[in-house]
Amino acid sequence: MTNTKPNDGQFYALHLLRGIAAILVMLLHLHGYLTDEPNFVPSGHLAVDLFFVLSGFVIAYSYDDKLKSGMVFKQFAAVRLIRLFPLYALSIAIALLIVAITVAEKGWGAYSRLDLLGTFLCSSLFLPTPPPLSTFPEILFPWNGPAWSLFFELLINF
Repeated sequence: MTNTKPNDGQFYALHLLRGIAAILVMLLHLHGYLTDEPNFVPSGHLAVDLFFVLSGFVIAYSYDDKLKSGMVFKQFAAVRLIRLFPLYALSIAIALLIVAITVAEKGWGAYSRLDLLGTFLCSSLFLPTPPPLSTFPEILFPWNGPAWSLFFELLINF
């Protein structure tokens, strides 16, 4: 049986497709800031699905041999969290900065302290924030809206 894996372990066409999908998703999220056109990225939500499918394949490919050769769940979870958490933590730090600026401009009345605490704790643990404890109850991840995708990626991985 011949080895069908690329020599360098890279799938350049898939990375290109993932990049295009990521840009389309970004444009989908930014469309309100860029234009009033309602169909700025028609069917852009499908890029989310494409990105997930391609990412799932890349993750499965990357860890297949390691898992077969004895990598345990704890090691896999640690590797995934170490890969994802730094940028996520940066986004939470930026959100905290924005909260601090808002509080400095509008006073503590801008947010409920319980909502701030609930949002901070849930965000710090990569968990959705329950609406009664959220600074923005209509959003599951109020300090990093796209984190819902990372949450579900980790949930599915685990």
